[in-house]
Amino acid sequence: MQRQARPVTDFPETSEDSEFFVRMFKHEFDSDPRLRKPQPLADVAVVLTRDAWTSDDPEHGATMVANLLLTLSESPQPPRYVFLLNTAVRLAAKNSRALESLQRLEAQGTKIQVNRASLDHFRLEGELRVGEMISMLEMLQTLFATAKVLTF
Repeated sequence: MQRQARPVTDFPETSEDSEFFVRMFKHEFDSDPRLRKPQPLADVAVVLTRDAWTSDDPEHGATMVANLLLTLSESPQPPRYVFLLNTAVRLAAKNSRALESLQRLEAQGTKIQVNRASLDHFRLEGELRVGEMISMLEMLQTLFATAKVLTF
């Protein structure tokens, strides 16, 4: 038995009409995260100067900052740097609600840079759990060399 060629427009509707049946869809497929290629870090520096926003409700302000860091840690392209100075150095200290997010960012390659003078002022040198202490000069040199700086 010899098969006849079908015109290009005559496609089988089901797999029973042909030996081969291929159906294709354009689709966003979220594969297993362990199989994804790591994305390069965004050439962005995030500068945090406070551990809580707003003066009216400090608890809400602290939640907002923690949520910002959580969102950054879940971003498909995290920032290259996170700088902590003034009261924001508390975020990298023991028992901080943002500590896990900062550790996740660091594990993804983000450099967590903590201002040494602020750590000294708040007596938190021994409490640092993530990141590295840097001077203001080191911070400024890095900020000038970074494409974008976001300050909060």
